Amino acid sequence: MNLPRAPMRITPAFGFSFVNRAIQEGFGRRKFGKAEMAQIVSFFGDDPPRCVFCGAQPIGRWDHLIPVKCWGETVLGNMVPSCAHCDDSKQQYRYEEWMRSNPGTSAPGVEERIARIQAYVKHFGYAPRLLDDRLNPGETKRLKAIQDQLARAQTDLEQLIKDYKARTGEG
Repeated sequence: MNLPRAPMRITPAFGFSFVNRAIQEGFGRRKFGKAEMAQIVSFFGDDPPRCVFCGAQPIGRWDHLIPVKCWGETVLGNMVPSCAHCDDSKQQYRYEEWMRSNPGTSAPGVEERIARIQAYVKHFGYAPRLLDDRLNPGETKRLKAIQDQLARAQTDLEQLIKDYKARTGEG
C-alpha cells in the first residue's frame, strides 16, 4: 500500500528559521515580478526556460544565486530559473563551488554554465550588499538586540517543550 508521508513535526528551530529569513529579507531589496522574470528568460535565451545550473526542464522555481541566508536580495542579477532539485540541493552554498562539486551539475559544460551565470550577474550589475552597508550603527545595535531576544526565546521554548515531554512522557 502506497501511503503519503506522515506529517513532519514543526520544531521551534524550524519555526524560528522562518523568522530569521523574514528579518534577512526585510533588509534586502525586492523588485522581482513578471517584467524582471521576462528579462531573465530573455537574457538566457532558452524557450522554454531551463535550469541555469543543470539545464533541466521544466523549471519550477527561482533561485537566489546569493542566498537570502547570506543576505542575497530578490532582484535582477541575483535571481535565476532553477529546477526543484538544484534549488533544494544548493542551499546556502556559493553557486560556483556547488556546481563544480555537485554530481548533477558538474557534468561536461559546467564551466560554460558558470561563465553564463557570471555574465548575467555582470549584465544586471548585481553586487551583494553587506548588512553593515545597509544599516546605520543604531539600527545594527537594535537588530542585534532583537536577534539575541529571539535566540533566548527559542532556547526557552525548546527547554519548556523538553520539560513537558519529560513530565508527561509524551513525544
